[in-house]
Amino acid sequence: HESVITTELERRRQEGVGRVSLFRDDFRQSLLPEIDTDEFDDDDIAVLERERLGRPVSVQPLAPWVEALVERCDLSLGELVDTIDGEEVTVGGMVIEVTQRVVKRSGLPMGIVTLEDLGGATATVVVFPKAWVRWGADLAVGAVVVATGRAVPDERKVLAERLVLLGRSQCRSHVAAAPAG
Repeated sequence: HESVITTELERRRQEGVGRVSLFRDDFRQSLLPEIDTDEFDDDDIAVLERERLGRPVSVQPLAPWVEALVERCDLSLGELVDTIDGEEVTVGGMVIEVTQRVVKRSGLPMGIVTLEDLGGATATVVVFPKAWVRWGADLAVGAVVVATGRAVPDERKVLAERLVLLGRSQCRSHVAAAPAG
């Protein structure tokens, strides 16, 4: 009983001198502002975390699309290195970077898209002009894409011939929320 009182008196004396413990709950709570997480949905949180930390840490943005991706994809992005050069593959993931380029010969736009899958592996998907004209406007960061094309395993790349953008209708949480009809 007396040791508790002595400890508390010592703590208060230290605070009076300006020394505080960073490990005390009340001190940490006074430093950290309350954040209203209701104003952000999981997609927004994932984007913010990716910008600041390099990857989402509190949510898995692809979780709602697991079933759709497993159903449509032949392999994960990490398994691209195990394919044969030129082999047709179907891979999918979330767009984390999009770069538009112009083909020197034709002057037509094309895209270089980086996908990240559920395991955190990344791969480049080259979207040639014909596909870029059709899908380029929809290929934004955060879009969930399934790409079919020729594998370039040494560069962990797919030369896309077909793209499918997965929308909310393929999202497990959306399907589960749909009214029975």
